Amino acid sequence: MNENELMSSLPVPKAVAKMAIPSVISSLVTVVYNMADTFFVGQTGDPLQVAAIGIVFKANMFITFLQMGLANGVQPLLGYNYGSGDHKRFVSVERYTKKCCVIVGILATALFFVLREPIIRLFISDGEVVYYGVKMLIAYMLSGPVIGLLFVNMNCMQSVGNSFPATILSVMRQGLLLIPLLYLLNACMGLNGVIYGQAFTDYAAVILSAVLWRRIRRRIERR
Repeated sequence: MNENELMSSLPVPKAVAKMAIPSVISSLVTVVYNMADTFFVGQTGDPLQVAAIGIVFKANMFITFLQMGLANGVQPLLGYNYGSGDHKRFVSVERYTKKCCVIVGILATALFFVLREPIIRLFISDGEVVYYGVKMLIAYMLSGPVIGLLFVNMNCMQSVGNSFPATILSVMRQGLLLIPLLYLLNACMGLNGVIYGQAFTDYAAVILSAVLWRRIRRRIERR
C-alpha cells in the first residue's frame, strides 16, 4: 500500500474505533462497578451475602445481555440507513428494535421472577445464600423491562456519528452516578440500598438517553 492509499484508508478504522469506544468503556466500567458493589456488600461482614451477589451478577446478565445483543445487532442496519439517507427506514428499525427489547425484557424479567429461586439454586444449594440471592435478584431485575431502550438509544447515537453522548451514558450508568450513589445508599439503607442502586441508575440512564437521542434526532432532521 502506497502513502496515498494508506491515508485514504485511515478515516475508516478511525470511525470504527470511535464507534467502539462506548462499548469498550462500558465493559471496563462494568468491571469497576462489580468490584465496588461486591465491596459494599462485603461491608456487612457476611460471606454468604458476597457469594449471593456474585451469583446474582451472573444470573442478571441474561436479561441485560439479551437486550444488549438485540440493540448491537441492528447497529449496522441503522448505520447503513443513516448513511444512505433513508430516514424513514432508520426510524422504523429503531422503533421495531425498541419494541422487541421491551417485549423480550418483560418476558425475561417475568420468567426470572417466577423462577428466581430455582435459578439461584442452579448455582448453589445453600439455603441462606439462596435467600439472599433471591432478594438481590428481585432488586436487580426491576430495570429488566426497559434497560434495552438505553442500549438502542446508545447504538442510534453511535450510528449517526455521535459517540460522545453514548460514552457519557456508559460511564454514568455504572460509574459517575452509580458508584457515588452506592456510597450514599449504603450509608442510609445498608444492604437494601446497595442492591437497589443499579435499578435506580438504570432508569435514570434510560430517561437521559431518551432526552439526548431526541435532541440529536431533531438536529439531524433539521438538516
